[in-house]
Amino acid sequence: MANNEIPRAPEEKRYGIKLQSTWGTAEVDNAAYIELDCEQTEFVPDIKKVDAPGSHGSRTKRDQNNILHTKYASPTLPLTMFAKLGEIDIFTYLAMQNVSETGTSPYPKTFTFSTSQPDFQSNGGLFVTAIERDPVASSSYKGRDLISQTLTYSLTPDEPLKLTTTLQGIGTPAGTSNPSGTWTRTTGASTAGYFWQADFDQIEINFGGATANFHLEEFELTVTHELSMIGQDGAGDFQTFGMGKRSATFKIKAVKDSDWNNVYSNWKGNTAIVCRIGSGSSIAGGTSGDLDFAFRGKIDAGTKVNDAMLKGEFSGEILDTDSGTAGLTIVVATGADRTW
Repeated sequence: MANNEIPRAPEEKRYGIKLQSTWGTAEVDNAAYIELDCEQTEFVPDIKKVDAPGSHGSRTKRDQNNILHTKYASPTLPLTMFAKLGEIDIFTYLAMQNVSETGTSPYPKTFTFSTSQPDFQSNGGLFVTAIERDPVASSSYKGRDLISQTLTYSLTPDEPLKLTTTLQGIGTPAGTSNPSGTWTRTTGASTAGYFWQADFDQIEINFGGATANFHLEEFELTVTHELSMIGQDGAGDFQTFGMGKRSATFKIKAVKDSDWNNVYSNWKGNTAIVCRIGSGSSIAGGTSGDLDFAFRGKIDAGTKVNDAMLKGEFSGEILDTDSGTAGLTIVVATGADRTW
């Protein structure tokens, strides 16, 4: 029998997030959502399979031998997009889970790690509701209590700063959501609103002496947490996340110059470096549109790159000082007051 349903294309799907006000309660379908310009993706619902024991006089498994369930489900939503001025603070907060905001223009937001983690059940920190919007009504997936499992910023010469993150939530996504509210894109329809390599003018490394400037080719910074499922709500879901085994790493590729010998010296000498890679004013967060990464850590790998010009690439782990001074600070001035 013929099926006369219209085929759908991936581009017909849409993706939206909304800052969630109450832990454990997804935002409603008719709320206003931020529409994301991301690559096509989908929720991974975390439906589990258990092989149940039992013999029934046959070598072939029967229904009773498979149990599919959603207990302790923790779905994930991978997202890849160009970082936008109107969204980068949200995704940074979802990963860092600690922020201070200046209450006057341009409203710079400073992100560092806290020594602990937010009390999500008391609505601390930041978490979102996300919708994978299907072109067919009442067929969209909606997830709640989503925070960042991993976040990577990556910068190359020919593209804007890219943001890749995996959000992780609680409870199997509802597959019958029917979003009907206003969905709005943030700024970024042209070169404005994005962060281009040519716009990063604060590019410095201190190898332990004077600060050196360098010609950046590529940059990558990753923040990762191991999320644990904590508690039970009596209805099959867990209650909150434990954020353990926090780590942050960096990778830099630059045109090789006389400072490359310092890379090698610090690497073999177990000596930390201090880096700043910033776009905008010389004072981090001083002007709307500023984005600034300041970090310190130890190089644990390095290599020379024989491109058209001799270059070098090195990577390592971001570390606090032994006295507890923060190893990573991200500042972004969006020009908008989040009242965080």
